[in-house]
Amino acid sequence: MKKHLLLAVAPALLATAAHAQLTLSTGLDYSQGKYGGTVNTDQWTMPVVAKYEGSRWLVKASLPYVWIHNVNPNARGENLPCGNAINTPSNVDGWGDLVTSGSYSVVQANGLLVDVGGKVKFATGDKDKCLSSGKNDYSVFTDVAQQFGNFTAFGGIGWTAKGDPEFQGTTTNYRNPFFANLGGAYKLTASTSLGASYDFRQRLTSRGDPISEMTLFLTHKFTPNLKVQGYAIKGFSDASPNFGVGGLVSVGF
Repeated sequence: MKKHLLLAVAPALLATAAHAQLTLSTGLDYSQGKYGGTVNTDQWTMPVVAKYEGSRWLVKASLPYVWIHNVNPNARGENLPCGNAINTPSNVDGWGDLVTSGSYSVVQANGLLVDVGGKVKFATGDKDKCLSSGKNDYSVFTDVAQQFGNFTAFGGIGWTAKGDPEFQGTTTNYRNPFFANLGGAYKLTASTSLGASYDFRQRLTSRGDPISEMTLFLTHKFTPNLKVQGYAIKGFSDASPNFGVGGLVSVGF
C-alpha cells in the first residue's frame, strides 16, 4: 500500500506491561511529496490500531483508511504498476492493507530490552486504486532498547519478503529489502517524553529509491491509560514524503 507508515509511534520496548493490557489507538496522519515526479501527492491516513501486551509478548493489528490526492505509484518506493494505467483514478480513498505483528522479549535485564518478532501485511486494500500492491508481505525483525536514566536509546533491524504485484498483465519484481531504525527518547517529566528516530529501508527495484526519513515525536500521558502523541517527519529520498505531521491517541483497558 502506498502510504506513510506511522513510524513515530514510540516503540513497545520503552515500557513493559506488568500485566496483559489491551490498547486501542487512532489518529490522523498527513504527508506530502513528489516522489520523483513533478506534482505533489497529498495523503491523509486514519489508522485503527489494536494492541494486546503482556509482560514479555505483544500482538498488534492495524488497518488504515486512506485519502490520496494525485496518486503517485512511487510513493514509499513501491513503483506500483496500477499507477501506470490510464484508467487509474488520480484521487482515491478507501481501506488500506491490514498489518498484523507479534513480538517476544528475549532479554529484560538492567534496563536492556531485546525483542524478536514477525509481521504480516495482508493485501486487503484495493490494488486498482493503488491502495495495495495486491500481494502479502512477510517480515522478521529484532528491536533493542537500553535505558540510561531518563534517556532511552533504541534501534532495530529487519527483513521483508515482498510479494510481486501484478496489474493488467504487468508484474513488478520486488527485491526483498532490509530495514532499520535508530533513535532515542528523553523523559522531560514523569508523563512527557521527547524523542527522534531515523528510519531506512532498501530500495525495492533497481530504479527505485530507499526509504530515508527522520521523525521527531512528543508523547504525553494524561493518565496511565490515556496517551497522546504528536510527530513530524522529514524525508530525504524520493521514496519518502517531503514532510509529514500527525497525531495519535491511545486508550488502555
